[in-house]
Amino acid sequence: MHPAFRRLPGRLRRPTVGRSAYLLVAGLATGLVAGCGSQPPGPELQPVSGQVLLDDAPVADATVLFQPEGPETAVLPAQAVTDAAGRFTMTTHVGGGTFRPGLPAGTYRVAVTKLERPPGEAALTRPPTNVLPAKYASPEASPWAVAVEAGQSHEFPLRLER
Repeated sequence: MHPAFRRLPGRLRRPTVGRSAYLLVAGLATGLVAGCGSQPPGPELQPVSGQVLLDDAPVADATVLFQPEGPETAVLPAQAVTDAAGRFTMTTHVGGGTFRPGLPAGTYRVAVTKLERPPGEAALTRPPTNVLPAKYASPEASPWAVAVEAGQSHEFPLRLER
């Protein structure tokens, strides 16, 4: 009979597992759990925020889009929605449904839109329309190109004019 088994009257007993095996399993489990709390991989991100103003008044619920320029970047566009004071903070999708604040360093074209439906209009009757000046609606037409530089915090005031 194998020495890990002990004979009991009328039945077999499970093999005895040594203390070192339990410690090994506990150590592996602890290492796995500790690794789960780390930040997901991704590019180094720089803080980017700002405020959208139309005729010097804050624009709430506007969508701000930062579109990367140049073929050298594999960065996806990033967008944010302004709060009641017209303020926004950009975030970047780093994978797995995770977003982190900031943008990778690079040059971006910036667009701003605010979509609304006419008052009393049913949601499916007509699509919403942009209520901000059209020249800010697309990255190609927008007058703004901004540089996000590594190691710096960025505050972009976006002043729209009619």
